[in-house]
Amino acid sequence: MKKYYQNKPKSGVKQSHPATKDDIIEQLQARIKEQAATIELLKQQLTIKDEQIAKEIKKVKKERINEIYRKRAKEKKKNEIR
Repeated sequence: MKKYYQNKPKSGVKQSHPATKDDIIEQLQARIKEQAATIELLKQQLTIKDEQIAKEIKKVKKERINEIYRKRAKEKKKNEIR
């Protein structure tokens, strides 16, 4: 067990004095701001993806409808020939 703690990486920043409540609050507020910015970025990316998906769905629907009309026209011609 002693070996584990000797090889365990040390935390990134060492403070010369113990953290005060105000220091902790500031650190947490900074993390909150960073996370809020990340959330905003993810929302924007999600909106873009939603728009891309909507365009693709519209395109596929249009292609499918055109395919149905072509089939019907082909069947109609076939029946007229008979």
